Amino acid sequence: MTKATMSALRGNDEVFELDALPEEEKALALHLLAASRELRRSAVRELRDTDLPRIMGLAGMELIEPAALEQARRWTSLCAGLLATQAYDYSTLSELRKASRPSATRTWVTRRRRDMRMFTVPDGNRTIIPAFQLDSAGEPRTDLAPLLATLLPVGIDGWELWIWLTSPTALLSGDVPEVVVVSNPQRALTAAQRFAARR
Repeated sequence: MTKATMSALRGNDEVFELDALPEEEKALALHLLAASRELRRSAVRELRDTDLPRIMGLAGMELIEPAALEQARRWTSLCAGLLATQAYDYSTLSELRKASRPSATRTWVTRRRRDMRMFTVPDGNRTIIPAFQLDSAGEPRTDLAPLLATLLPVGIDGWELWIWLTSPTALLSGDVPEVVVVSNPQRALTAAQRFAARR
């Protein structure tokens, strides 16, 4: 590349004067400009994805937005609180139901889940069956069936479903869905439909 090409490429604020160059050198100059821009974008991505988090960590700065961190803390606290309430695994539910083996209870739960009459919650390597959804004999509560049939098909399941059903909600003026459904099933169902509609 000639000195004229190099001089023309320097330009001013990325405005380049290439008119005086032969076509071959213009093409080369434009190719180099495109490569330079891609290299700059790549350096910015590298800084953003690797260097910036490392620098922020060394400076003791939060890598996660405080609001997102607070939401994660609240979620963890809610889940821990639910785990402290009564819940079953296949073995303990098998005892309640007086089933011969936990595997028979697992099959029974799978069928009830498929029919949307109950739900389970994953917790590491085990499956939890929240006790509130069962009666004293270990059968699914019939009053919860319409709520489950509304929420499960839209993907509200597991922890999210357990939290919503057992926590005060603005959709019920601060009342708890699994409690309201006993005395006012239609009100609880309407709240579940509104919650599902947000999906």
